Amino acid sequence: MAAGCKDITEAATGMLSTEGGNATALELLARGAAPEEFIDALASQCDVATAMLLREEMVELPTNLVETIMGAWAMAASAGKTFRLQSVVPREPLEFARSRRVRLAVDVENDGVVVSLSHIPGRHAAWAQPATV
Repeated sequence: MAAGCKDITEAATGMLSTEGGNATALELLARGAAPEEFIDALASQCDVATAMLLREEMVELPTNLVETIMGAWAMAASAGKTFRLQSVVPREPLEFARSRRVRLAVDVENDGVVVSLSHIPGRHAAWAQPATV
């Protein structure tokens, strides 16, 4: 997993926990915004280097994974709970790369929702449609 993955998941978590970020995400969800709009909203709240990394990493992910992340955030927000998106280094990085595996785990806990993302950048299943083209 690229060194910047931890930085971008922390930036996304931070943005979604602010009042402005929360309001923006709620507005995007309410109007059924496309995943790339969520990515752009997250990136607009970051410094330039982090925004570039966030766009580069997130746009590779299949559309439904971005939607799942935002749905998990919405679940936490609607219950007044915390949300955290975290990067998890795969235990078997070579196997992840060979099989082009992306793992997304959503844990719903007493205190909130944690979304764990594991992948090898640039090594995703060819049939999975990216969030943007």
